[in-house]
Amino acid sequence: MDQPAPRRASGPATVQGRDRVPHRGRPEGRARGASRHDERPTLGRPVPCISRSPIARPVRPHGRTRGSGPCATDRGRRPLALLRGCGMSTDAHHPLVPRPDGSGIVRALHSALRDAGCAPQDIGHINAHGTSTRLNDAAEAAALNEAFAGCPPPVTAPKSVIGHTLGAAGAVEAAYTVLALRHQAIPPTANFTHQGNDRELDIVAHGIRKATMSAAISCSYGFGGHNTALLSTTP
Repeated sequence: MDQPAPRRASGPATVQGRDRVPHRGRPEGRARGASRHDERPTLGRPVPCISRSPIARPVRPHGRTRGSGPCATDRGRRPLALLRGCGMSTDAHHPLVPRPDGSGIVRALHSALRDAGCAPQDIGHINAHGTSTRLNDAAEAAALNEAFAGCPPPVTAPKSVIGHTLGAAGAVEAAYTVLALRHQAIPPTANFTHQGNDRELDIVAHGIRKATMSAAISCSYGFGGHNTALLSTTP
């Protein structure tokens, strides 16, 4: 990563690319995240949350360094987590409706794992997109079961607490994932009662779950079939 630091991002792709600062605000209402009877997401408002910088400045042949911005080691800072892999796909199934089998999500997850050099069993936690809508939750459950061979790691859905922050959701939830790794604890999905699809997940609910993990994935999906998976690890 050869960009000046720090940068602040508002979406999952911009966490590893261009930056855009979201608006400040507070969440509105409640969402349940994967519970059976919910039909629409609850909107929330984000604050800037991601500061991104390279660990060390890359070195070119003949000892010359690339980039002019300070890196983390120059500033004497220890990173909270490392962004190891990013996977992106577009399934173009429908402007609003996700592909039911979740195949586009699976491609993004597999791409993130390859990019990071990780195996599915290395992942200790999934931060789900979890919009609390039947079609999204069913597609995501199918995708996670497919990508992790029927045994996905524990899942949480932050939108149940903060609402859906739209274009900023990827960065906000990437920050959730970093904090889960840092504290070795998975935050619960609020208002969760029971699952309403055939592909059940290990959804963390009713309290924080302590976990020993070195890697976690944050999933984000957008209109038009855009799918992104960010894989972070402990430093």
